[in-house]
Amino acid sequence: MQTRRRVCTLVVLLPLMATHTVAQESRALSLQEVLARARERAPTAVAARARIAEAEARLIGASRRFRSNPVIEAALGPRANEAARSSDVEIGVSQAFEPGSRRTARVAAARAGIEQSASAADEALRLVLRDAALAFYDALSGQERLRLLGDATRVADEVLRTAERRYEAGDIAILEVNVARAAAARARAAEAAARAALTRPLADLRVLLGMSSRDTLGVKGSLSELDRRLAEPFTPRLVDLPALRTLDGQIREAEADQALARAQAKPDVGVSARYAKEETSHILLGGITITLPTFDRGQDLSATAAARLTRLRLERDALRREAEVRLQAGFERYTEERRGLESLVRDALPGLEENETLARRSYEVGELSLPEWLVLRRELLETRLEYVDRLFSVAASALDVDFASGALR
Repeated sequence: MQTRRRVCTLVVLLPLMATHTVAQESRALSLQEVLARARERAPTAVAARARIAEAEARLIGASRRFRSNPVIEAALGPRANEAARSSDVEIGVSQAFEPGSRRTARVAAARAGIEQSASAADEALRLVLRDAALAFYDALSGQERLRLLGDATRVADEVLRTAERRYEAGDIAILEVNVARAAAARARAAEAAARAALTRPLADLRVLLGMSSRDTLGVKGSLSELDRRLAEPFTPRLVDLPALRTLDGQIREAEADQALARAQAKPDVGVSARYAKEETSHILLGGITITLPTFDRGQDLSATAAARLTRLRLERDALRREAEVRLQAGFERYTEERRGLESLVRDALPGLEENETLARRSYEVGELSLPEWLVLRRELLETRLEYVDRLFSVAASALDVDFASGALR
């Protein structure tokens, strides 16, 4: 009875489970949705943004008005002489002050650290967006390759059935049937390989988007429609590179260290107040202390900051030149990839469907031999696959231009 109840429950739940599975499998993201999720959930980008809070916390310490706490001293002891015994009391409080220029320099250094953390977060996000977009392009082209190879498998099976039918009719030898069967097997193997290859970019996307292995993921869109600039010529130019802003922040931090070193050459000033009671006398004293910067005048900090400034300025100039070179090279690659795609679209794609249909009919009626049909079909399939590869290359090279220019953010 319990077994029957379980079976009935399973029969009821199976359609619901199937519906839920289909709903999960049909979940697909467009490029814009992938980029939006990457900005919001990418683990590396989230961690990089958290470092900004760390840098902001360091500003709290740098902004303190006083670097040292007040010092309270107290002393108590007996006084004895031949006439009488009494107790002496002494209480004092002191506070040291540093030049305001030191606090200004520390605050400037802390703010420069915040800018560096923000720039590093922007750079981490740029890298995530580039990797996510590239994985999306890879998955989208993989899906298209899988579709083409699936169509090729169906065509190969049809050709095999035609060959078997013609063999039964006595039109061809068994050799052609064996060749057609081998061609169908190779087509199925190629389709399986394409399906296996598609798991890699989808897994990369899950990692980049902070998804788990249990989350289903698909992509949607068309490679030919991803880059709207394909029909519009554009001139590449550097927009805003976070790496350059990071170096700018490091330069400002080194300049703040120089200012701090100069401030260390100024004396510290301290004030104090003391109360003392000796026998029946009450004594109130005020004092001042001045630290003479005779030996420690911030020489090491000044020399280190000066050397760091020289290095950072050289690095910034080199990085900007490298960015300009890479941007120009990426744009030239994009131009050549675009030219190759246009040639393929203009000269190779027209008539593919018609040629394949005519070739299949010619084989079915015996006007085309199986080897001739297989060679022609392979050429048609390779042309379609080459078109997908060219689309991917154009989209990837356009992505490289966006990344190199700083427009991808």
